[in-house]
Amino acid sequence: LLLILFLYLWRKLAMLKKALRKEVHEVEDIVCRAFTSLREDMGEQIKILERAKKKRKLTREEGQIVGGLKRSLDSTEQVVKRIKHIEDEVK
Repeated sequence: LLLILFLYLWRKLAMLKKALRKEVHEVEDIVCRAFTSLREDMGEQIKILERAKKKRKLTREEGQIVGGLKRSLDSTEQVVKRIKHIEDEVK
């Protein structure tokens, strides 16, 4: 009876782990797609301001926007790396 209980709990744990892995993978996919879209949008905004910088000197505010966007882009990359690391740990 103890053996049957152990096998049941072992199977239940394996099923929960599999479900968790699947859920983490789905969340990682959604978040990565969202961050990829965000990264592309931010990259476009930075490119626009960089092109303007070639034609004229950027205002202080525009320079701050470029710096902020670049910092945000770096932060976004770090979040994506952390998410991938978490997914690797769950596997």
